[in-house]
Amino acid sequence: MWYVYILLCKDGSYYIGSSNDINKRVKEHLCGKGGRYTRSHRPQRLVYQEELATKSEALRREVQLKKWSKARKESLVQQFIMNNNPIGVFDSGVGGISVVREIKKVLPNESIIYLADKANFPYGKKTVGQIRKISEKNVKWLLRRRAKLIVVACNTATVNAISFLRQKFPLTGFVGMEPAVKPAAKKAKKGIIILTSPKATKSKQLNSLIKKYAKGIRVVNLGSLELVAAVEEQWNSGKIETVLRKLIPKVFLNQADILVLGCTHFPLIKKQIQKYVGKDVIVIDSGKAVAKRVKVLLEEKRLLSTTIKPIYAYFTTGKREVDMV
Repeated sequence: MWYVYILLCKDGSYYIGSSNDINKRVKEHLCGKGGRYTRSHRPQRLVYQEELATKSEALRREVQLKKWSKARKESLVQQFIMNNNPIGVFDSGVGGISVVREIKKVLPNESIIYLADKANFPYGKKTVGQIRKISEKNVKWLLRRRAKLIVVACNTATVNAISFLRQKFPLTGFVGMEPAVKPAAKKAKKGIIILTSPKATKSKQLNSLIKKYAKGIRVVNLGSLELVAAVEEQWNSGKIETVLRKLIPKVFLNQADILVLGCTHFPLIKKQIQKYVGKDVIVIDSGKAVAKRVKVLLEEKRLLSTTIKPIYAYFTTGKREVDMV
């Protein structure tokens, strides 16, 4: 595999070259050993790279780029930089990492910056106004770090703030969480249990989804901040099972064959939940659907990453570090 690359020089000009070992070649340039140039013309950083199949293709592309005007080169470089900016993701804690996992599977070349807002955990105890203010602050933080698209990886924040965020930041693309009621309704033969946080349980969004897609199907809607806290604080399996027994009694399980995980924290303990509800109940969440939606938006905006070495960065507003899963 061959690469054509563009380096930004100290004097603002561009250095264009090609190589089959881009990392080694760029490193040589940045150390002042990669070519003939004056001190002021010395390359400062890599601002564009393009992968090509053969040496002849790379050389032809190199010649083509060298003939371009500076304005045209700058346009290409700016698009490349924007494409390789990270996807921003935030949640009230570690729950959104379940969404990050799915995004990494669907979009393995995309860099991701994750913000766990532990200082404000849980959002479920906040008012709508507080959730919007907190979410706005998180979005501004991610945008300062050049996020090209933002995933609100929290059902409570999505329900209470995503419309507000879209109005506040009209130039930014947003993807929110939506409980997997539609696919659940297609699979259900007996009934559906929806497990969320209490605030999301009472939301107009969820009730609208149930009316639209699960009409005529028995639906049990359960909300639990205790289970959210159990995941966030990494309770042991015994304590979590006690919470599950209290939250989802067997009488509910006997009347359902689908369990929807409507909070991003819950997929992190999906195996334990599946073990508790048994093999006759299918456990589903919306993480994969969200990842696919992110891909569609990036394709529509022509913002898919062109790099093959993504960077993953995890941050928290709390005192404890975020587990980089």
